[in-house]
Amino acid sequence: MPPLCYRNSGTGRFAVVPARQLGKYFAGNYIGRGLARLDWNNDGRQDAVITHLDAPLALLTNTTPRTGHRLVLRLVGTSSSRDAIGATFTARAGKRTWVTQLTAGDGYLVSNQKQLVIGNPDRQPA
Repeated sequence: MPPLCYRNSGTGRFAVVPARQLGKYFAGNYIGRGLARLDWNNDGRQDAVITHLDAPLALLTNTTPRTGHRLVLRLVGTSSSRDAIGATFTARAGKRTWVTQLTAGDGYLVSNQKQLVIGNPDRQPA
């Protein structure tokens, strides 16, 4: 099966991103099983690792251009689970509000990196 990547239009709809825009991995066919998000190279852009049934895992590095600023939070629970799973974080800047939640994982038998990344594309890096 071909791997698919969807882009959020910001209007409640998603569109498939053409494989030619995404890199070599998306030109292949795989029997994928799990996908976990992480920032393996600590550049503030979410990367992914994908497990397969009949092939080695794939580490996909996000190489999109840097834009804006980001806030990276690594939460530690004090009166809840140590990993702070389920914690909800709300950030406000001007008229914009971001809400994000720390989840254990959103793929089959995988766990995401335990951090929240909030980006502000309206602000350009110094």
